Amino acid sequence: MSVHELVDVIERETESINELLSYLTQQREAVVNKDLETIQDLIKLLHSSSLEVYKYESLRDKAAATVAAGLDCENKLNVICEAMGEDGEPLRLSGEKLEKAVRSVGAESKILKRLVEEGQKFYDMMLSEIRRFERSDFSGINSMDLKG
Repeated sequence: MSVHELVDVIERETESINELLSYLTQQREAVVNKDLETIQDLIKLLHSSSLEVYKYESLRDKAAATVAAGLDCENKLNVICEAMGEDGEPLRLSGEKLEKAVRSVGAESKILKRLVEEGQKFYDMMLSEIRRFERSDFSGINSMDLKG
């Protein structure tokens, strides 16, 4: 596999990760708006999108290993780029875009996780209060004569 093909795979992986990021952002907004139907739809989209990302990750790993072996260097992007000299610039740039996309997904995932955890705490607190209220003894209220 050529360096050009490796760059192409990295760019497709980056596009897939950006699509995943878009779904995560939409899911966060749906959680805020309590839009259950949209959340469910996005869960399916996130699953299929993550499978695509894994596919490209596997292709990238194989392509990078092939290129590194051809250059007789370590299978790391910065090492491959260094071994290529100026010809490695497109590879370096595509690697930077991929890294930025991965960081963005990580940040969005943390925000979504925190939002869901806060919502869960709120619902747990409300459920606890409702259960406490249900256990209270209000049996005497029904038998009280409120007519005066």
